[in-house]
Amino acid sequence: MDKSLLNNSQGSSQLIPKHVHGEDSPMKVLDLCQINKRFMGGGMSQSYSALYFFEYYIEHYGFEYIVEIGTQKGALSLFFANMAAVTERFFFDTFDISDEDYYDRSVEGVGHWFREICKISPYCNFFRWDIFSKGAMSRIQIESEDKKTLIFCDGGDKVREMDIYGGILKPGDHIILHDWQSEVFADHIAAILEKHHIKYNHPYIDYCMEAGTLLMPFIKM
Repeated sequence: MDKSLLNNSQGSSQLIPKHVHGEDSPMKVLDLCQINKRFMGGGMSQSYSALYFFEYYIEHYGFEYIVEIGTQKGALSLFFANMAAVTERFFFDTFDISDEDYYDRSVEGVGHWFREICKISPYCNFFRWDIFSKGAMSRIQIESEDKKTLIFCDGGDKVREMDIYGGILKPGDHIILHDWQSEVFADHIAAILEKHHIKYNHPYIDYCMEAGTLLMPFIKM
């Protein structure tokens, strides 16, 4: 093996600080319930408890198409992409409008590897598109027509994302909001839920709240 191939350029971002554990900062179980952690060496705006949730939520409902709005550094995207490629049970699209540099290794991005996964797997796709553009809405509408769908709203306007795509989804499809009760609150979406016949997915809410995931799951009726 050629040691010169090893790379130490995985940077850090002040926007999403990561805590390096050591003798002076030991790991604690509650760390699993805190957001803004490292995942596979990259930055992730989720908690490890959220990954546990997604693993079994996806398995239970058998989604065939998963959409992530807000790729950011791409660590959660890698989680979804690898799961799609390994299981071959669903297709995964992720959308982001941010500059390319935000996806770069120098700021804890993992875009360099996500692009490689997209080359070798037909189950994963990355789009640098405005999620409110006609192209994005058309793709999601077409792809979700014949597939059980989950949309994860974690972009810059989660309430609008839920409103637009809550109208596109069909009964039995799901939406999950991130930053629940830190950025998005129940009164922000009450009218949207009524308009699109969307309900809270109660069997999973207790875990999401207790585990500090900042996630809130919904199902369209």
